[in-house]
Amino acid sequence: MVTENDPADSGLVYRLDFAVPGSGDKVLIVECLDQNGTAASATSGATIYRNNAITNFSYPFGISGIMNYSGNSVSLQTGQNQNAFWYFFYDTRVSTGCASDRRAIVATPNTTVTVAQVADSLVASTRLGTFTWTYNDTAFVTGGNGSSIKPTRSGNYKVTVTDGFGCSRTSANVNYTATAIVGSDPQEIKLAISPNPNNGRFQL
Repeated sequence: MVTENDPADSGLVYRLDFAVPGSGDKVLIVECLDQNGTAASATSGATIYRNNAITNFSYPFGISGIMNYSGNSVSLQTGQNQNAFWYFFYDTRVSTGCASDRRAIVATPNTTVTVAQVADSLVASTRLGTFTWTYNDTAFVTGGNGSSIKPTRSGNYKVTVTDGFGCSRTSANVNYTATAIVGSDPQEIKLAISPNPNNGRFQL
């Protein structure tokens, strides 16, 4: 014989492992059967714990955006306030290891990297990322770890930009012609003026 609300009955905890197919509202129904598989009564089968006369509680209850208990059937069956009752599920755990519902994602187009010549410099079209400059497709340019360089040799130059996710984009080659640098130190080209001082006549 089963005694309802027996304070000496410590009860048992059962692992149910409900699989929840998809999102949306679900209904959980508990049916007690006796050992013969027929509906149990208070004298022949199981009874299920629930709390009643609860105060300072209201549905929904759970984890916002993941899973919530939204109510129970006590108000439909007896007309009582459903917030005064908690049904059966005392140690609920939710696992989201399964795949979520599919959702369309619009990918951001991959922007092409270009190189432009500005005065005596080559400048990449972006300043974000890690930069690797190459000369004639073989040699790494010394100091070429920024978004711009000042080449000292004529030839083909290009840049590879690597973003924070490890994705790389490489520009097309740009042909660069090195020219004399205006404003060089005269001593570097052995320029001399004499005599010094002079009366307006001098040798260069």
